[in-house]
Amino acid sequence: MDLPVGISTLQHTDRRIGAPLCAILTVFRRIFESTNPRGPRRVRRILFVKFAEQGSTVLAYPAIRRATEMVGRENVYFVVFKDNRFILDVMEVIPEENVITIATHSPFGLALSALRAVLRARKIGIDAVIDMEFLTRFSAMLTFATGAKSRVGFHTFFGDGPYRGDLMTHRLLYNPHLHTSQMFEVMVAALTRDPAVLPTFDFTPPADEPLARFRPSMSEVAEINALLQRENPRIGSAPLILLNPNASDLLPLRR
Repeated sequence: MDLPVGISTLQHTDRRIGAPLCAILTVFRRIFESTNPRGPRRVRRILFVKFAEQGSTVLAYPAIRRATEMVGRENVYFVVFKDNRFILDVMEVIPEENVITIATHSPFGLALSALRAVLRARKIGIDAVIDMEFLTRFSAMLTFATGAKSRVGFHTFFGDGPYRGDLMTHRLLYNPHLHTSQMFEVMVAALTRDPAVLPTFDFTPPADEPLARFRPSMSEVAEINALLQRENPRIGSAPLILLNPNASDLLPLRR
C-alpha cells in the first residue's frame, strides 16, 4: 500500500523544513504576540486538529464531548484529512458542516486545502485550537496560523521530542501514564486554566468515560449479515471475532 502523495510529501517536508519553519514562526510570535498571557481567556468556539489515525479520533470522543459542554455542539469544529472524516460523521458528536477537511491526493491539493482550512477558521472566529497531534510540526504551524488567542498543544520542555517551536499559549507535557483519551481531556481542561501554571495543574480526568458507539442502520445490518452468510453459510449464532492489525505502509511501526 502506497501512501497518498500529499501525506508522503507532508512527512518529508515535516522532517526537513518543519523545524526551521517553526523557529521562524516562533520569532514572529515573540515580536507580535505576548508569550505570557495571564489568566484563562473566554472561549466561544473551539477547533480540534487531528489529521490522521481514526482510532485516536474515536478516543478523542470524551474530549470533544467535554468541549461541546463548554461552548455548545454547534461551536466545536474539527480539522482532519479528507480520507478520515467519515469517522467523525459516524460518531455524530459535532455537526457534519463543522468538519473541515484537508485533501491529500497531491502536494498542491494539500497546501491549498490547508490554506482554505486556515482561512475558514479565521472567518468563523475560532478563539481556541487544540492540537491533538503528538509529533508533527505541520499541525503546530496550522494551529498558530488560525490566529486563535488560545492554543493548546504538546511542547518539548526537555528536548525529549521533535522541535515544534514555541507556538502554543497553553503548553502541555505528554504524560505516558495517562490513557490517550484522558490526555485529550486534559488538553480541553487546560483551556480553563491560567497558562502560567502549565504544564501542571489540578485536573484528574475520569478513568471510565464512555466512548462513542456506532449505531448502524437496519440496511447496514442486513448488508453485513448477507455478506457473512455468503462468505460462510455455516455461520450461526456463535460470536464473530475480527482481527485488524492494520500492518500497512501507513504506520510501519505496527509491523
